[in-house]
Amino acid sequence: VSAMKILCGGFLTYRIEHPCNSERLLFLSFDYCHVLKNVRSQFLARDMGKDGEISSSHIKKIYDMQKNLTVKPVRYLSRKHVYPNNIEKMNVARAVEVLLTDVTATLKYLKDQ
Repeated sequence: VSAMKILCGGFLTYRIEHPCNSERLLFLSFDYCHVLKNVRSQFLARDMGKDGEISSSHIKKIYDMQKNLTVKPVRYLSRKHVYPNNIEKMNVARAVEVLLTDVTATLKYLKDQ
């Protein structure tokens, strides 16, 4: 909180003027873990982007493809990562793991095949 007060000129607020571009606002997050989990939940729940180009369907396909394999491209990817229940959504580590390079590298590899 002290660092946020310094950024905000002594007053605690959720947004400040962007230091490099005065025409933009910079939004401050006091609970980055909550923001990360929320972004992951939104990503899993619906397609995003102008034409739905941001979709979790590809990660869900990786999970479905590898769930019965002995050797898995993304060894830690489990049901709890792609179909979490309300309690499982609270796990920050799983929210981070969905975005790790193992997942993106596998997506790129499958795209190129």
